Amino acid sequence: MKSGKLTKRISIETFTESQSGTGEVSKAWVLLATRWADPVPLSGREYFTGKQIESDISIVFKIRYDTIVSATSTKMRVNYKGSYYDIESVINLEERNKELHLMCKSI
Repeated sequence: MKSGKLTKRISIETFTESQSGTGEVSKAWVLLATRWADPVPLSGREYFTGKQIESDISIVFKIRYDTIVSATSTKMRVNYKGSYYDIESVINLEERNKELHLMCKSI
């Protein structure tokens, strides 16, 4: 992976639930990591649902291998330029532990 292509900053967030002493459950997105990435749009489409226009954007964020991010689950998302993307899967490119591809879908 050429480091010159990693020019955009992304934040990877994880969803957490915690319970207070009174039993109240609080849910929140918490920052897990901030990484340099190469965002590559795969597709985009718009369609009508009822009287609203919905959009569906697929994008891959290419980043350096990271043990924290490689253990990513479906309860994580990427924040890129104020837009949020659900992480659908994480691919360890050629299983060489050098590059990760975060396969994402817009929220």
